[in-house]
Amino acid sequence: MNSEATFIAAIVVILLTARLFGEAAQRFGQPAVIGQLVAGILLGPSVFGLVWPQAQQAVFPDDPAQKAVLDAIAEFGVLLLLLLTGMDADAKLLRTVGRPALTISATGVLIPFACGVSLGFMFPPEFLPEPNRRMATTLFLAVALSISSIKIVAMVVRDMKFARRDLGQLIIASAILEDSIG
Repeated sequence: MNSEATFIAAIVVILLTARLFGEAAQRFGQPAVIGQLVAGILLGPSVFGLVWPQAQQAVFPDDPAQKAVLDAIAEFGVLLLLLLTGMDADAKLLRTVGRPALTISATGVLIPFACGVSLGFMFPPEFLPEPNRRMATTLFLAVALSISSIKIVAMVVRDMKFARRDLGQLIIASAILEDSIG
């Protein structure tokens, strides 16, 4: 199959699977993004590649150019999502939730960071990628636990129709601050 057809097949598989699992999540009262995340996990090498490696390689080949194009399309989609989230933000409302958002985001960073540091120091050496670089692993773990992924938060807030409410603006502002601090 030529690269254009492979690219179109990959996009179709991704969109159909994400839509199917997004709809299923909504039927269970969850935001569509939960189902879409599950779809992404299922289409990856850990499930699809394990169950049917030939099909996974046919749809998602190891070609670096193909991966780069799919990655670029995905990043563009994230940018569009963040643009929509920014367009939904009410500047006056954001100013009123500024202090609570700062408090929530500080707590949302400090507690996971402390847990990550504690966990990093408690890991047995055989669980560390490089036992002689424990501090680097510990800090990586602490920061990874501290950030919130504004992309996912924005999707959940939009799906739950909280974007124009005080609570939604507080959640978005806190997530932005958490990711900025992280």
